[in-house]
Amino acid sequence: MCAAVLVETLTNERFPPEKAADFAIRNGARVSTGTDMNVLSKALSRTFGLKVTKTDRAAALLEALKQGSIAVANVGGDRPGYRGVFSDGGHYVIVFGIAPDGRLVIADPYRYAGKYEKSYRKTVEVAGSLLYAAPGVLDKDAENRSPRYTIFAGR
Repeated sequence: MCAAVLVETLTNERFPPEKAADFAIRNGARVSTGTDMNVLSKALSRTFGLKVTKTDRAAALLEALKQGSIAVANVGGDRPGYRGVFSDGGHYVIVFGIAPDGRLVIADPYRYAGKYEKSYRKTVEVAGSLLYAAPGVLDKDAENRSPRYTIFAGR
């Protein structure tokens, strides 16, 4: 899902989820624990001419979003003393941009009914198919991952 959205948004090429899933498998990005974003990002860059950068810095994420890039955030889920906002056990979410109020515009490919109704996830606003959260909420959720953000820019 992440690859499909990234490619279609940044290149205007049709890349439906079924094709994106096949692409990830053929390029060795699907592993027993999920998706290897390092492998997938290199394959997407090579195939679609996308520019890829990786960072752990929220400031770099925000600057890239202001320039029209899209990012995949690697959220870490629950850990001692912390309940995951976007995931219980680790997951990728897509960051599309910054809303006028400064919150991040996010899509969760593994969103299910009631996921963001849990008390510890109330810092996320659900509006249709998109989520809105303060940059600090996402950054805290990803602080146990590196790289936190894989940023994709169009050709």
